[in-house]
Amino acid sequence: MQNLPEIQATSLSSQIYLRLRQELMSARLHPGDRLKIRGLAKQLGTSETPVREAIFQLVKDGALEMKPGYYIRVRRISLKEYLELRDIRLVLEPY
Repeated sequence: MQNLPEIQATSLSSQIYLRLRQELMSARLHPGDRLKIRGLAKQLGTSETPVREAIFQLVKDGALEMKPGYYIRVRRISLKEYLELRDIRLVLEPY
């Protein structure tokens, strides 16, 4: 049998995760901005479930913070955390 190209299948929640991550990394979402699952689902033309899954992953990654029943928002970082991240990126980005 010939070598067939690998199938690239990504779930809807993975696609939403990548989109939201890009929004965060490009500073289109700012520290303290609140996110609403229903509103994001409507904007993206999806159901709430994949949006919720993507948000939970971003919470686990530390990019968002969530207080159940109150809010989901872009996490604010301290100056110390920022400087540490900046120093790491300055070393890694040339590679």
